[in-house]
Amino acid sequence: MRYRAVAFDIDGTLVEPTSSWRYLHQRLGRWDVLSCRYHERFLAGEIDYRTFCEYDARHWKGLADSFVRSVFAEVPYRKHVVQMAWRLRNAGLRLIGVSTGLQYIGDRLKTELGFERVVSNRLVVKDGVLTGSVDIRAEYGGKGKVLARLLAEMGLAPRRR
Repeated sequence: MRYRAVAFDIDGTLVEPTSSWRYLHQRLGRWDVLSCRYHERFLAGEIDYRTFCEYDARHWKGLADSFVRSVFAEVPYRKHVVQMAWRLRNAGLRLIGVSTGLQYIGDRLKTELGFERVVSNRLVVKDGVLTGSVDIRAEYGGKGKVLARLLAEMGLAPRRR
């Protein structure tokens, strides 16, 4: 069997932070009681994923998108990720990323490492400023569905033995 693409999770796999949501809160000094409580309520099943994300996104309303991008530009890739991406691309493989995290690291994967497709949740930006809204593109627990859709769009079929 010849492989044509490789798909990766992003947060905690290609970069150290296991959650880009929490990373941003912490970098901004906003991983406070309220942010932590939203996370706990989601994990306890008291609120759904969309509500959790919307609560988090409201914390960042009014921030300049360029500033948030600069915060995520500081996130280093895990050891050997850059070399791995280069080798896989040179071997003719297409690179795919799927994340329930935020768009900023995924955008870097496309521009810096040549990932062909990346799907992640996106903080909504208007006139260069975060609106406090979020566009959910990958639901918690739904990465498999997202990957299946991406593969179909790319004309690829997952192979199973």
